[in-house]
Amino acid sequence: MNPKESLDVVEVKTIIDSLKYLEKQLPLAIRRWKKKIKTCDWAVTHMSKGVLKSLCENPSILHSEIFAPLYSFLNTYIANREGRIAFTGRI
Repeated sequence: MNPKESLDVVEVKTIIDSLKYLEKQLPLAIRRWKKKIKTCDWAVTHMSKGVLKSLCENPSILHSEIFAPLYSFLNTYIANREGRIAFTGRI
């Protein structure tokens, strides 16, 4: 830990590392899982609005639809906390 880094920045960097690990593991886990379930029809529920079905049918959307926005938000947070950018209040 850099002595000048605040604890929240360190925690956010840890979250980013965890997300990178998940991003690598999830597509393989979904492929293995799909071999067992054979169909993604079960994944449409009133709560998921088709998100689970989309992931089940096409695991490659994980990066662009889920991880890229998270990385962007978290890196913007870090840059703001380190004073590299001015926070606009918009997400």
